[in-house]
Amino acid sequence: MGACFYQQLNSVFFGTLFFLFFVGMKNQEHIVISEGRPPLLKLLLSTLAFSLSIFFLLLFFTGYNMLRPEYEYEKFQVSPLYMAIVLAGIGVLLAKNNSILIDRKLGRIKSQWQLGMFGFGQWKKLSPVAYVSVFKAHKSYSVNFNTRAPVRYEVNLWLKKGGRKRVYFNYNATVSLQMGKEIARFLKVDLWDATNPHEQKKVTL
Repeated sequence: MGACFYQQLNSVFFGTLFFLFFVGMKNQEHIVISEGRPPLLKLLLSTLAFSLSIFFLLLFFTGYNMLRPEYEYEKFQVSPLYMAIVLAGIGVLLAKNNSILIDRKLGRIKSQWQLGMFGFGQWKKLSPVAYVSVFKAHKSYSVNFNTRAPVRYEVNLWLKKGGRKRVYFNYNATVSLQMGKEIARFLKVDLWDATNPHEQKKVTL
């Protein structure tokens, strides 16, 4: 029961379910692994946070409280400004989504977070990829430290020069394997299924 609730909480609030789509047109030289559009609940909470932030900014600059117009407040008080900044930050955290872009032609990768039409991130060189793997991540304790969080399955790019880059994870092994297949096909490399650490096998693409 606790594990199911934890998984649903992550899915709704933290966007652990990613969606894959291709950006390149004919040659498909780019791939974007994105969280997609934030859930409706996150958008509603973000809108509320931004609205309250504007309310406190108005109170800071004008001293006017639209909820209690009969009272006069001093301008430029620290408390309203502090609340406006905090609420604006909460709004950004709720409204943003994360994505990973891979440019196969130029051999580069970019992790970015996006807020509406604005994206922030920096391209980095991506070393040649040897293969893609999907493996079962170790269990970790949940927030209350009494129960273990559900197992998650990570998709990693293993580099020829050594090391790896995690580009995706999901709590469903089938979903992660399908994602791994799409990425491996795009990069034209092999995919290894390590969801069972004692029985690793090469996947037919």
